[in-house]
Amino acid sequence: MYSLAGAWENVTGETEEGQCIRDFQKLDPHFNKEEWATEVCQELVPSVIKAHLSGNVSPYRKIMGEAVYQKLIADIRIRKQEGLVFDSTVIDCDERAIELKYPEGSDSAYIVGHYAVQQLYCVKNREGEIIEVCLPCHCAL
Repeated sequence: MYSLAGAWENVTGETEEGQCIRDFQKLDPHFNKEEWATEVCQELVPSVIKAHLSGNVSPYRKIMGEAVYQKLIADIRIRKQEGLVFDSTVIDCDERAIELKYPEGSDSAYIVGHYAVQQLYCVKNREGEIIEVCLPCHCAL
């Protein structure tokens, strides 16, 4: 697969990312990778993180893979059973990397975004008492 893609790139001069962008522009002629990444960082990532922390990711089910959705639901269920409430304040979101590619065995282009989110970490118990807190830092995980 990779040698064929490499040969195609050598003949046409078009990278896999270039091919992906062309495919996305067939669906949306105004698609721009940088604008997409900025919008995701400013709007979508903080919304999904807040939904997870507040315990309601169901509005995002259609955009998540099944494994990711089930993992988030399991985390939420455990927190509820233990009576833990997380603060859902997102302080900042930073783009780390955006990859446009064709996953092995697929003819559909995908965008894979890697983001770092800085959040206010505060956990309360059922009575609303703070049981754990960590001040924001600029550490990368």
